[in-house]
Amino acid sequence: MDTKKPLLPVKSDFVFKIIFGDQRNVDVLAAFLKSVLDIPDDDSTELWHWMRFIKSDNEEEIDMLATRSPQMRKAVGVLKELSADERSRMLYEKREMARMDFESRVADAEKRALIEVAKKLLLINLPIEQIVKIAGLTQKEIEALHDAE
Repeated sequence: MDTKKPLLPVKSDFVFKIIFGDQRNVDVLAAFLKSVLDIPDDDSTELWHWMRFIKSDNEEEIDMLATRSPQMRKAVGVLKELSADERSRMLYEKREMARMDFESRVADAEKRALIEVAKKLLLINLPIEQIVKIAGLTQKEIEALHDAE
């Protein structure tokens, strides 16, 4: 039975901050920034490999990238430690759930605000086509608001 846990995504702010924001990993951050500041012309550069590391969800690819430099090997090691640690995993999952919940609440609030704007525009008899352009709602949504009044 394989009890190996999948790696946490490097691109999450929780993992990224631990790998690149921890004083113990200052050399990893320095190597990363050096690569970013020396913008490459091709995909055989250090920057390209760091970008692959951040974007990858594939453990085999991440292991291959670990062979590129001591700093990248250290970053992969930190990622694997975090991924294996149950407390870190729980913190990551809680943070991700909170982030998604927040984004959902913001999206709902934005939608409610747009609906309120559309209702006010309907009250002043603005044509539905213009309300669609202003509020960003669909014509069907605005017609439903109009019919509800």
